[in-house]
Amino acid sequence: MKNNILNQRQTLHSWAVRFTQEIYQFYIEHLPDWESGLKVFYNDVQHNPNLMIMGFQPGGGKEDYEREDKSNYETGMFAPPITCAYSESDWRFSVKLRALLDYNTRPHTLDNAVSLQLVCFRAASIACWNQRTNKRVNHFCYQKTKEAIHKINPKILLVIGFRTYDLLKSKVFQTIEHTNEIVTSTADGKRLHILAHSNGMKIIATPHISGAWLTKEKLEQIRKFADTHIRQCTTN
Repeated sequence: MKNNILNQRQTLHSWAVRFTQEIYQFYIEHLPDWESGLKVFYNDVQHNPNLMIMGFQPGGGKEDYEREDKSNYETGMFAPPITCAYSESDWRFSVKLRALLDYNTRPHTLDNAVSLQLVCFRAASIACWNQRTNKRVNHFCYQKTKEAIHKINPKILLVIGFRTYDLLKSKVFQTIEHTNEIVTSTADGKRLHILAHSNGMKIIATPHISGAWLTKEKLEQIRKFADTHIRQCTTN
């Protein structure tokens, strides 16, 4: 049994290295002038984790890429990081994510999650990305996301940002069980959180947690919603 688990981990690690290398190679060939670079995994990978976290795209720019990943990729080091970047960094998004997942009380929820973006190429903003991207690049990103979700097979996919959720639904899954899609909205019609399923995987979608319109009360409502479903998964 131990040998089987070890072999499975080694196989998945080898896949993650190859997966990252393929994205880097695509970057070199098709986005040679995109100085903001890329970021693939934010921590180590595991099969069938309780939680996988997905946003739209890594933020930051050239300096962040050079500080975090560029030298590793250029020297052929494509292994995922051992520790979770979101657990340690002072990025605004990381701070918000730790609060959402109640990190001070239950750090293992984030530390043991697998984190990946729908688009692995960095950009300072979505608008900046949209000005430079094309259908071929976007199609590549969607196909790699589909591959990653299938390979990692998380119990819960936590999607940060409704733009990301809508793209996943239309470009990646195409099998969302709409009858089980429960959308909760605010009084003014803004979506607050979504619960859906795809091929047995539970999907929780939230607004981008750095959004200025989210009050403390709304963030707490989202936190309780996510926590309830994550706890159900970890206790089953």
